[in-house]
Amino acid sequence: MEDAETKGADGADGDGEQGDGKKRVKRKIAIVVGFIGTRYRGLMINPEVEPTATKKSVEELLRVAMVKAGIVSDINSQKLEQKVGWSRSS
Repeated sequence: MEDAETKGADGADGDGEQGDGKKRVKRKIAIVVGFIGTRYRGLMINPEVEPTATKKSVEELLRVAMVKAGIVSDINSQKLEQKVGWSRSS
């Protein structure tokens, strides 16, 4: 059973920290992306194929970039739809 202290204000796992002890506030943002598909393996992440794929999906590259920029924690980036409310539209 999890401690109440390990849950965030929204009830999600984690406490808004990224390993450096600083609290983070979750905010909704929008990202508009355009790409030429020949360099990528599609838009959506496929967890079964992604680790061994020679071409990465656009969402995988965005996920890695957001972790490097400190926008999303590494733990939350593993399940974008569930942890950060990731959605897509066209």
